[in-house]
Amino acid sequence: MAAQLSVEMTGDERKLAKKLVRAEASIDSLKRKLRDAGKTGQRSGTQITGSMKGIQTAMVALAGAAGLASIQQALSTINQSYQTWLQNTRAISSEARKAANELIAFAALQEGGTKAQRVNRAATLASRFGVLDRGEAFNTVQALQSARSGDFEAGISAARTVFASTQVGIPLDRARELEVLGAAQGLDPGQAVRMAFVAGQESSRDPRTLAGAAPGLSFYEDKLFGISAAGVLAGSVKEEELGTFVKAAGIALSKTSAVGFQETFENLGVADASRMERLQALADAGINTQEALGLAGLGELRQQQALVALVNNLPEVHRIMNSVKEKATSGLFASQRSRVEQEIPSTRFEREIQILQALGSDEAAFGDRSIGSLQVEREDRIRGLALRRLGLEEMGPIDLIDEEGRSSVAATFILGLNDALSRIQGGGGFGEGSPSVVSQLSDTMEQIRRELEDIKKNTLDTANNVRSASERRPRINPDAQNE
Repeated sequence: MAAQLSVEMTGDERKLAKKLVRAEASIDSLKRKLRDAGKTGQRSGTQITGSMKGIQTAMVALAGAAGLASIQQALSTINQSYQTWLQNTRAISSEARKAANELIAFAALQEGGTKAQRVNRAATLASRFGVLDRGEAFNTVQALQSARSGDFEAGISAARTVFASTQVGIPLDRARELEVLGAAQGLDPGQAVRMAFVAGQESSRDPRTLAGAAPGLSFYEDKLFGISAAGVLAGSVKEEELGTFVKAAGIALSKTSAVGFQETFENLGVADASRMERLQALADAGINTQEALGLAGLGELRQQQALVALVNNLPEVHRIMNSVKEKATSGLFASQRSRVEQEIPSTRFEREIQILQALGSDEAAFGDRSIGSLQVEREDRIRGLALRRLGLEEMGPIDLIDEEGRSSVAATFILGLNDALSRIQGGGGFGEGSPSVVSQLSDTMEQIRRELEDIKKNTLDTANNVRSASERRPRINPDAQNE
């Protein structure tokens, strides 16, 4: 609906009426453009600002005939629409900048020509599982890709299981650590985190707790035995100490434990046996207390405590191992989450809300409006820096630069109005010399744009030139050195 301008007609009423109709049509046009900018993302901040200046010019032209109060009302309507548009634009720009910083390390390691596509795949995968920390999502895919010898497809496959595990209570960082360890030990993508989850279930402990055993699993060649031992130990030690005691048991049962303890294993006939076989031998021999282990040559306190728990609960170790073999299969996390949601419907809505949150953030970061919003942000910062260089940081009680160094919403509006006043009346908002001030601002902004281009040439372009020169450098024939 057009803003209503109330004026008292005097003089040539027909001409004034035509101007009013054009002004109202211009106001409606700007509102449509502001709405369309939000829908299509195709209209730049410069175009919107230009449209606004045109309306301001029309408003100023009517000032003498229509009365100041009516003009102020119309300008207030325009200003409110512009503020709403700019507020939304800056919110999108903020999310897009955040995403750009989060993805840069991941994208830099991807092959040329695949960067955008792989960033999109990683972000989309994380969103579908409601992973809200996009930076950690990129770190996860990157870490798993690296752990899988740089194979992106293997890394993204492992990441799928890791992201799915967050929906059944395993923290992303711990699931990632388990998967990196599993890759180093030759386990299939997703296998390590599934094993830890089942072991946690079988020991009636939180999956988060079993995931904490990850640091200690590197001391076990047989990860199945290691995670099953962790399931038993989780019932007798503090959560924050689980990794330490899993490590202690792994060392105690290894071929590098205390010399005296190695002699015990030799006497039991298991000097060259696996950790599981050594544990079974201790149980068969009745070496199941800290005192007995000390007499057998094992002196370290935590190693003693860990082995006592395992020797006396050996049937439980076997039970957990069998369950892990049976249940730690593909699709585990989806089926577990589905069972919970069937019985507790609120968990389904929470999952879907998280997914929608992630999708909303991605739309702001990578959607149609992101580039245009970043361009508006860039121009606001250029204008803010130019104002500061000219010493125009405030006008009376109005700040022309916000706390982040951008031209404020008020500044953008006032400067546009001042420009219109200057061109129509030869003076205006800044008083004497106003046209020259507007011209200085424009010149200073253009100078800053040139500085940005110079910085680019002296940094990114220089780096590219150095790389190109390195690639062109003739290779030395190693055989020629011996000729």
